[in-house]
Amino acid sequence: MMLIVATLGLIACTEKPKPPVVVVVPEQDELPTYTIIYLAVGGDTLDEAIERSLANISKSTLAPNINLAAQIKWTKGYASNWSNGKGEVCRMVITGEESSTDFTTVGDNSYPLYDPDNIADFITWSKRVAPADNYILLLAGHGNGW
Repeated sequence: MMLIVATLGLIACTEKPKPPVVVVVPEQDELPTYTIIYLAVGGDTLDEAIERSLANISKSTLAPNINLAAQIKWTKGYASNWSNGKGEVCRMVITGEESSTDFTTVGDNSYPLYDPDNIADFITWSKRVAPADNYILLLAGHGNGW
């Protein structure tokens, strides 16, 4: 009698296999493969080097699958096409489809780039304005405070 009850219990608990769940994901525009997140601090000859790098990137269009989001802290007194000489911290975006030399000022010379909250804010901003499948973080400067 005990054997019959155990067999009935196994039969009653066995479920039929359920069909696989199919999830339909709506089509989206394809994101660029990479966004380069470039955080740079000028000083001495670094301002000129940063400016040359940005000028080269903006003149030669990036591949369509690469974006660049930059935050640059220029040296006070360094004035050029990219910097107004006030030593401000500026942000810009260059995509594979459009090139811009327009900067947005986010702070003055006292803006601490080394602050983890400011770095996180810049990375969050970069991901919002230049979304991609992958991100590369580049830090440029003399290494003071990194």
